[in-house]
Amino acid sequence: MIELRPLEIDDCQRIYNSLQDASGFLIRNKIISEVEHHDWFARLYKDKSQLYLAITVGGKYSGFVGARDIDYIHKRGSLIIYMVKENRGRGYGNRIVNEFSGYFFKQLNMNKLYLDVLGRNEVAIKCYQKCGFKEEGRFKKHAWLDGNYWDVIRMARFV
Repeated sequence: MIELRPLEIDDCQRIYNSLQDASGFLIRNKIISEVEHHDWFARLYKDKSQLYLAITVGGKYSGFVGARDIDYIHKRGSLIIYMVKENRGRGYGNRIVNEFSGYFFKQLNMNKLYLDVLGRNEVAIKCYQKCGFKEEGRFKKHAWLDGNYWDVIRMARFV
């Protein structure tokens, strides 16, 4: 059973540990110390421009989903999702993205949820398309990763 729940104090270390696997993110161009991570986590509760929820599978922490750069005037935010390695490729992404999107649009009264994804990440792109995201643009050779420049695709979904 997949559930989204508010972050708990214990999730701080879980998130830090899981983020040591850089392959789960679009761009990891800065190494973040454990102290910097704990400071970021402490600020989350006060920072209204960010909202993160923990993902649990069978009651076990499995990642997080949320929005950052939330703009309450223009009613938009940037989707972020991270799943631990052992739960990737199991089809959980569609349900998580759809559930979070519904919350983002209805509870926060937002109009647009957008994201950036590496052009080579076909699995994620298909997931986002199934969830109603459409390509808005492409940044050519925008990210340096694994010794190559990669396109970054901007996708968005509207209420």
